[in-house]
Amino acid sequence: MSSKNFTGRPSPMFVCIILLVCLASAAAVFWMIQDMVIPPQGIPETTPPAAVTTVPAPITTETTAPPETTEPAVTTEPSPDTTEIPPEIVAPLETTAPPPPVITLPAVETPVGEDYFTSILFIGDSRTQGLQIATGGYGATFYADRGLSIEGVSTKQFIVRKEGTLSVIEALRAEPWRQNIYIWLGLNELGWNSPTRFENVYRDQLTAIRAACPDANIVIMSVLPVGRNAVVVGVNSSAESNRRVAEHNAALLRLAEEFGVYYLNCYENFADGEGYLPDGFASDGIHLLRDRNLELCNYILSHPVPQN
Repeated sequence: MSSKNFTGRPSPMFVCIILLVCLASAAAVFWMIQDMVIPPQGIPETTPPAAVTTVPAPITTETTAPPETTEPAVTTEPSPDTTEIPPEIVAPLETTAPPPPVITLPAVETPVGEDYFTSILFIGDSRTQGLQIATGGYGATFYADRGLSIEGVSTKQFIVRKEGTLSVIEALRAEPWRQNIYIWLGLNELGWNSPTRFENVYRDQLTAIRAACPDANIVIMSVLPVGRNAVVVGVNSSAESNRRVAEHNAALLRLAEEFGVYYLNCYENFADGEGYLPDGFASDGIHLLRDRNLELCNYILSHPVPQN
């Protein structure tokens, strides 16, 4: 059907339709504009954007960790618990066996018989030779020589054997002694003027003797004093000699403790109140007279090595 009438102008119906379409379009545009400007109902206008609520503020990350300067000072000082000394440190632990005691041979109520000498090997100098001569040896064995020093025990060859002339150490290695070895040396070392050297050399020789004769009892005899008029090579006076005798005996006592061997303090029986060998004990103030050698024998018999 034609939208125009016969006069050539739009019909009223057509005009109404156009107006309705325009109104509908205007309404649609209005509501579209409203959706863009007015927030939906139920959401407050004061609610911050989502981006603001999900991204933490930068200051938050800086304040979560305290500055390094705020570290407590206790980190540089020991804890009170760590400064306490454990009881096991205050009291030393006994991790090793104690050193063997010094065994100074004591006097016995009843001296042993003279046959005790058959168990003895004496190692010594001219004083020991005097003991051998005065007593006839009593069956003892003597590795003694004039001028023998502790150093000569391994270097001086004077013991005659079928295989040749041997030193004390060589003889002991060839035929180990299995009973009692008495070492009586120290007089000829007074002129060394060094108790340290004496002690060190004695230690070396004592080690060699014990290695050669592991089954023997070893007895270190103290050095006897000298008389007031005695002349000792290398020493200016008898007083100086006896001062060195005291130093040597102190060294021998230390060695007895170190090695766990016996110590025979015969010095105590042959020194007067001033530390000299009494007058009348020796013609030269050094070598004992026969009756004094017998006295020394009696001292040995009254201080024997304990029988196992």
